[in-house]
Amino acid sequence: MTYSLDITDEKLVEKIAEGDEIAFQILIKRHESMALNIAYRFIGNTHDAQDIAQEAFLRLFKNAQYYTPTAKVKTWFFRIIANLCIDFLRKKKPLYYSELFDVPSEAAAPDIEAENAERQRIVQGAIQALPPNQRLALIFHHYEGFKYKEIAEMMGCSVKAVESLLVRANQNLRERLSKYIKSSLL
Repeated sequence: MTYSLDITDEKLVEKIAEGDEIAFQILIKRHESMALNIAYRFIGNTHDAQDIAQEAFLRLFKNAQYYTPTAKVKTWFFRIIANLCIDFLRKKKPLYYSELFDVPSEAAAPDIEAENAERQRIVQGAIQALPPNQRLALIFHHYEGFKYKEIAEMMGCSVKAVESLLVRANQNLRERLSKYIKSSLL
């Protein structure tokens, strides 16, 4: 069967529930990049992020028949990823890593590159040190651009709770990074 590019995620999940593998591949192509980004930013390890994203897609495939259109598929799917990330952390201590979120597009002088890499490492370490719910809210909002209501649906909490998580995350980051801000490393 061929699908038009404007087919909705909800329609694709209906087809996936019927066992349509092409619909599943289309859904993967639509959301794979964002799923990997969210998992990577939360976990901090490329290999584990790939495993989490793959497991999230498998769970979507296995549970497609249980999807109810009360929430967007995207919201439902990213809640699966969020739960998998939190479960991963419960089983394993968070990793502090040195990989960069953003790779500079221009070739910079070696000393500037080293300073930027150090800055990114410090910020990433501070983000990794946040409690899981604060980290997840921060990633969804600041890195993925989700609105508070969408984050609340994905995290299974109220909009006020999301606001509170983001305020606390920002406060924690300010505290953790204050010595670097004063020294102008950041």
